[in-house]
Amino acid sequence: MRSTSCVAALLVGAVAGLAAQRAHQIELGGYGSIIRYDHLMGLDPPTGAGARLGYAFTDLLQLDIEFGLAQPHIRNQFGFTTVRWGGASLVLNVAPSRRNRPYLLGGYTRIDYGSAASTPYDFADHAVHGAVGDSPWAGGWGMPITTG
Repeated sequence: MRSTSCVAALLVGAVAGLAAQRAHQIELGGYGSIIRYDHLMGLDPPTGAGARLGYAFTDLLQLDIEFGLAQPHIRNQFGFTTVRWGGASLVLNVAPSRRNRPYLLGGYTRIDYGSAASTPYDFADHAVHGAVGDSPWAGGWGMPITTG
């Protein structure tokens, strides 16, 4: 479960915003992901997708909400299971400038493994996540590259 929590934290922390955070601004973005599960779960690494919605209360404080989905193949069976996650993060942009935007992030993620009777997985995992990172600006596009 620790690796799942780390993956969830990285997913939430590694999502890039579409524009500079300014007070009362809404951000919407999508992303792709590759998830590595613990080998004991018997799940192959799938690709997934997700969406992120952010709202900046002030230039320094922002709320991010994220949802994602992946369908890993079960190695021991002929089938797939569904993994869904959703989370919320509070982001503190520390000393933002024109060239970069350092931040602190903390929040909660709920991960749901399977939900069909035909899959061996039907449970939820709850995780607290955090990140420290920086978003340097990439060229003149106005799009940050987020690291964390």
